[in-house]
Amino acid sequence: MLGALLTACGGGSGGGGLAGNPSPTPTVVVSGRVTFDRVPIGPGATQGLNFAAVVLTPVRAVTVEALAQSGGAVLATAVTNAAGDFSLTVPASTGMSLRVKAELLRTGAPAFAFRVRNNTANNALYALDGAAFDSGTANQQRNLHAASGWGGAGYTGPRAAAPFAILDTVYQAYNLVLSAEPNASFPALDLFWSANNRVGDSSCSVDRASIATGVICTTFFLPSVANPAASRPDAGIYVLGSANDDSDEFDRHVIAHEWGHYYQASFSRDDSIGGPHAGNDRLDMRLAFSEGWGNAFSAMVLDDPVYRDSAAVAGQQRAFGFDLETNPAVGAASIGWYSESSVQSLLWDFFDAGTDGIDSIALGFEPVHRTMSTELRTGPAFSTIYPFVEGCAHACQPPMRLSRR
Repeated sequence: MLGALLTACGGGSGGGGLAGNPSPTPTVVVSGRVTFDRVPIGPGATQGLNFAAVVLTPVRAVTVEALAQSGGAVLATAVTNAAGDFSLTVPASTGMSLRVKAELLRTGAPAFAFRVRNNTANNALYALDGAAFDSGTANQQRNLHAASGWGGAGYTGPRAAAPFAILDTVYQAYNLVLSAEPNASFPALDLFWSANNRVGDSSCSVDRASIATGVICTTFFLPSVANPAASRPDAGIYVLGSANDDSDEFDRHVIAHEWGHYYQASFSRDDSIGGPHAGNDRLDMRLAFSEGWGNAFSAMVLDDPVYRDSAAVAGQQRAFGFDLETNPAVGAASIGWYSESSVQSLLWDFFDAGTDGIDSIALGFEPVHRTMSTELRTGPAFSTIYPFVEGCAHACQPPMRLSRR
């Protein structure tokens, strides 16, 4: 708004005058790039995290703030792009620092709020803080990097990369959903990670008190419920982080698997009874579908059917996994509606562009999402492989013909 101030001065002949608009505060642009250490698994089938092959990876779609050195006020806010770049217009000649928040936020359409918090520190939001500097009188570039903290034989520094590695997998997951539903509205989701998050003993059980100390038993998704008990932990995804036990922040399939459970609870329906499960187990058909879906969804997100999970053996240099493209052998105990191995292979074959044997289907994610968010969500049948296949057959254009034997 433009305007002028008319000021009156005392005295006879000293007339008043017009005061001009105050001079605008000079500004400069502080830009930069945010990256993190992505630690890959492999390359061998049983090799775990490979700290000798760290990949410098952009931190995408997160919040960057310029904070006043005096008082901590937020001077400017930006969001990183797909390359991790940001640009902030800030007051010139001002002491400040940069903060990168471990959050993915958007309002409007689409809408989402994903945050990584520390369940052993009162659910504090993780952030990467840069060193203090003076903005000066000229534009400048300041990059920020979240390092893994690995020192060669173990962790020797802050594990700053962990929250951003988790978020990067979430970024890929929600973008897969947006490819099928561009204006999707995602329920808010917190992801809880701590270097103290560990398995605990063989009789491990989880409640609010154990969560606060880091005893989470495994990486898992806990859905929100109406009127939760006081001892029930907060809803969200809990991620193992203990270097001497097991850690999952760099295990992308594991994170995407749990996000797949969040997706099913949010966009579809999950009737799973829960409980122990493994690839060769004969399971309740609802549990088989839920876990098979989680594995298949992780492969869809990463476009990689080889599921890998690093383990805390010999300095975390071990891993186990399986290939969803390899269907269970005919006659094997793990083939059928009761098998998560059968479910995951079938779901992956519906999605992927590859062919193996009689698999010539390549639907992509849109028909899969449409089936999950319509027929499976509101249909009368439990969430199992049968209503999914029936619904997905009709979601195809042209519809698939089902052969019943």
